[in-house]
Amino acid sequence: MDIELFRTFLTVARLGSYSAAAEALSLTQPAVSRQTARLEAYFQTPLFYRAGRRTLLTEAGIEVKKRAEEILNLVEETTHTIEAMQTHASGTIHIGASTTIGNYSLAPMMLTFRDIHPQVDAHLHIRPTRDIMELLRERKVDAAVVPYTPEIELYKAITYVQDEIMFTAAPHHPAARSSTLSLNDLLQTTWVVRSAESNTRQTVEKQLKQAGIKHPDGLKLDTTEAVKQALQTGKGISYMSKMAAELEWQSGSLVPLHVDDFFCLRTFYLLSPDQPYSSAALDRFSTFLTKEIKLPRYKTFL
Repeated sequence: MDIELFRTFLTVARLGSYSAAAEALSLTQPAVSRQTARLEAYFQTPLFYRAGRRTLLTEAGIEVKKRAEEILNLVEETTHTIEAMQTHASGTIHIGASTTIGNYSLAPMMLTFRDIHPQVDAHLHIRPTRDIMELLRERKVDAAVVPYTPEIELYKAITYVQDEIMFTAAPHHPAARSSTLSLNDLLQTTWVVRSAESNTRQTVEKQLKQAGIKHPDGLKLDTTEAVKQALQTGKGISYMSKMAAELEWQSGSLVPLHVDDFFCLRTFYLLSPDQPYSSAALDRFSTFLTKEIKLPRYKTFL
């Protein structure tokens, strides 16, 4: 039903005259009569009756007037809400992120986003890549920041950042004393590694396989922070994202290992459902993440 019929109906009811309503609405009197007739046809009952020169509401018309006012008030409130959402982003968004990018990049950025867009209630969910993709499939998150996955073709994907994975160790580990190393050199020492589900590990495994090297078993730990703590004993080496190792490299508790035959780069993407529309809050977050924020320039530590 055309809500303009209700506007015309209420104008006639308020002014008590078809001609006065026509003038107020900048319509012809026949146009006003046709619109009220359409409404009466819809409800299959008269809504007005004539009393002298006045046009008054029938009992059904009184009930329609009450409901029409409620409907138009609701439409107006909804219009204002949507306009506010588009102009001043508001609402709730849920962002998923794989563990490395979530912990070491997005977590601190969320505070900056909240400062810029205080009306947006943003939630960050950090899980392994596989779990984040499941949340995205089930629409339990509005968008996700993850490394490349075959499922990326099913979503709208925006490149977020490239991330280099490097080997690292404590400064007193023997490997740290060499200015240049090869992968074969590293095979002679103990490796501390993430579990098989880790995307960081899977990325390195592919890189090693291309070099004809099988990934060592090593000591398996579930989190990057656990790996860092183990490395500081000086009894093993590992690999991790440069963004994950930044603080330790700056403090000197860990150092990067420069391996001549190893260069491992992966790309993180912002994924969202491939649909023609999205919320204003999600649009603001996407713009913030891919255009407004400049990621820190991590030191090369060479």
